[in-house]
Amino acid sequence: MIFTQETKMVEVALANHLNLHIIHRFGIAFGFGDKTIDEVCQASNLDTQIFLLVINSLNDKSETEHIQLNKNQLLQLLTFLKNTHQYYYDYYLPIMRTTIENLMRACSSQTTKALYRFYNDYEAEVLHHLEHEEKHFFTYIEQFCTNDAFVESMIIDEEDHHCSIDEKIFDIKNLLIKYINTPEADMLKIKLLDQLFHFQEDQNRHAKIEDVIMWSLKNQNKTL
Repeated sequence: MIFTQETKMVEVALANHLNLHIIHRFGIAFGFGDKTIDEVCQASNLDTQIFLLVINSLNDKSETEHIQLNKNQLLQLLTFLKNTHQYYYDYYLPIMRTTIENLMRACSSQTTKALYRFYNDYEAEVLHHLEHEEKHFFTYIEQFCTNDAFVESMIIDEEDHHCSIDEKIFDIKNLLIKYINTPEADMLKIKLLDQLFHFQEDQNRHAKIEDVIMWSLKNQNKTL
């Protein structure tokens, strides 16, 4: 489904539970009644086309290359990315840690201890990746939008970082499914797996928005 500016925002919210996070990360408050996307975005001082770009590209795998963004749009996407990071810090990483600690208490064994070590390594890599983005990529966007600064080394390729994180999360899921044989804790294992799958999908969607920004920045720099 492709959303348009005339689509009611409630339809977006009900179409996919992940859309709720997109709406929230754009700073849009719930309780928008039957207002359209355009009406809600205008009331929230948000560029409607930026909201549509994100919601459509993440829901329908729409092609997002060759989309040229102006500086105001880039800054609104940057706010969206920053809010996503804050969600990871404040909400999702703590939730996953709580679940894995509950699993440890429910079925203490050498295998679950190994799982805990795997998770600690994974979380540390995620935090390192987020900090790396904030220090380099986010800073570059702000510099570009304020003074057209072009520092080629700041246009970084995040692909290797994402691949490494994906490998670690695969190892955790693999260990959970194949080697922890404690039926009494199966629901905790399923809960943790649900959270890991959701977090991985959310990170992949996050990376896609970063790709949109990087293409636009690189293309604009050619004209400077």
